[in-house]
Amino acid sequence: MKWDWYWTPLRFPLIGILDSLLDEGLLRESWRLCVVPRARLERERGGVRALLAAVLERVERGEVPERLREILADGLRYGTKHPEKMDFGIYSPVALAPNTIGFQFVSSSLAYRQKIHRQKALGITVDRQTQFNGAQVKTYEVQSKLSAALRGNGDDRVRYLAHPFMEGAREDTATLVAHFPERELTVEESSRSFGLQVTDIYLWLLNRYIRTGEVVRGFEPILESVLMNGMIDGISMAAMANRWRAFERKLPAFADVTEEQRAVTQRMVDEHRRKVAEMKLV
Repeated sequence: MKWDWYWTPLRFPLIGILDSLLDEGLLRESWRLCVVPRARLERERGGVRALLAAVLERVERGEVPERLREILADGLRYGTKHPEKMDFGIYSPVALAPNTIGFQFVSSSLAYRQKIHRQKALGITVDRQTQFNGAQVKTYEVQSKLSAALRGNGDDRVRYLAHPFMEGAREDTATLVAHFPERELTVEESSRSFGLQVTDIYLWLLNRYIRTGEVVRGFEPILESVLMNGMIDGISMAAMANRWRAFERKLPAFADVTEEQRAVTQRMVDEHRRKVAEMKLV
């Protein structure tokens, strides 16, 4: 995969194309191979090869713009020849569970609250979930160490935030780095924590409203407070499409691109095509 199609917002059009081509069966198989324990990955090479070959077939016969088809097909052909080099398998399946991935947004929200209120969190309590707590704590510890390291090194922080991968999330990431909570997590049973019980009520009310549009009588002020002051974030096709459109608005009009810039771009494309040809993937 060409570097700029993976580490910049150009990845969003690729994901959008794949979303339009893959069906439920291919998505389930992709997920299965993503969360298979790494110790078993050696036995799954055939499955990885079959999955990528099936996706490649859809890319080649689907209505895909020419350059996107070329980029995707190159990567998929490489994967079918070298399934052992693909990034499938994980140390723990729950590391990719919604409870774990979503917890990153909780950390970001805590940092944002500390920033706007200019206060420090006195404590952070997480509901006991035997299946997910280990991965949640690990995620929190990694974020904490990264933030502490970058706060203490201005040059590294500037380089980290300047990376093209941060486009569209640079301000939120800067807040996370500068204001990440310094308190460690406490895992507690909800039956022993008044704060967790109140949180459960908020979540129940909001979930009911999102699913049905109904508001429990008497709880209107609480729900209104959440909707007015809360934050919504997540990983979805719509969110990625929004980030791509925001990035696209920053790009110059095609007519404003100079001949020199086009020549530089064409040389980079030609060089990449030469490297792919040398791999003899076809």
